Amino acid sequence: TGVQTCALPIWVNGQLDVYVGYASVTQHRDTGDIEEDRIWQQLVYPIADIAGGKLTGRTRLEQRFRDTGGDTGWRLRQFLRYGRPIDGTSFGVVASTEVFVGLNETDWGQADGFDQNRLFLGASWQITPQLRLEGGYLNQHINGPTDTTRDNLAFNLFAVL
Repeated sequence: TGVQTCALPIWVNGQLDVYVGYASVTQHRDTGDIEEDRIWQQLVYPIADIAGGKLTGRTRLEQRFRDTGGDTGWRLRQFLRYGRPIDGTSFGVVASTEVFVGLNETDWGQADGFDQNRLFLGASWQITPQLRLEGGYLNQHINGPTDTTRDNLAFNLFAVL
């Protein structure tokens, strides 16, 4: 899968960050690539300080378009992340989950209801105040005609520009 995305912050104040964005997603399949365009809006917010770490949330609403149909697929993504630094180091532990829910059915195949869940368990390294690397285990469960579970080794680099 290839993803190209860009995001524009609309309002950022530390308690609620509002973004709009666009993603171009290509899923490589044996039967041919699937191209998808997504426009999205999201809120990022702190939830609680727990056991020396922070629980944060992200709520994203996506409008999905494919050239194999004329319908717009509406999908809600709810993300929760807990990160706790290891005292005296630039390292930490991370756990997150993201639930995807289709809000309508489309002529190109999106179903309404539970779509997938991504569960991540790993470690973080705060390289600089603006740069963080996270790596670990990602379990992805995809709901569909044939339920699919994928076990992945995932690495993500986060930059604040």
